[in-house]
Amino acid sequence: MGVVRSVRLRVVSPRQIDRGFWALIGAFLITRLLMAFLAGNPPLYTQTGLPITPDVYLYREWGVQIIAFGRMPYSEVPIEYPPGVLPFVLLPAWLLDRLSVPFLFSFVVLMTMVDGLGLIGLRRLGRRWSSQLGSWLWVVALPPLGPIVVLRLHGPGASGCDDLVSGTCGGW
Repeated sequence: MGVVRSVRLRVVSPRQIDRGFWALIGAFLITRLLMAFLAGNPPLYTQTGLPITPDVYLYREWGVQIIAFGRMPYSEVPIEYPPGVLPFVLLPAWLLDRLSVPFLFSFVVLMTMVDGLGLIGLRRLGRRWSSQLGSWLWVVALPPLGPIVVLRLHGPGASGCDDLVSGTCGGW
């Protein structure tokens, strides 16, 4: 006869799930608000007080040329990224042109939203594989990179979305 062993199943209460989820969301919001604040206040982050990356001003120029002046992307406006990034450049430019929302603000908000989509994807994968390590690494490992994460189209937050929109992810 076979040996019967007692198997202990660990039952997780809904409160524990909620607590972990809300802790992750809270950490995400705090770290991303800090990065967004630093993106708008370079003197607090750099010794020179100059912007961390001038790329966002280049993106603004591209968007303004296309939205405000009606120029065509790629033929009249020399954009160095694939067409999949156009919505991420044109939406903040449209908000600037139509509603006078500062480009930097709307771009950082948009990149933070894309960053949040990356977190949602990692959380879903983590549930499938029964580990939230990827989600937590996403939340705590990006802030040491500083505000560059929300100031560049090909930063960690945007790269996954850019790859998916551009079709460069292969079998994903």
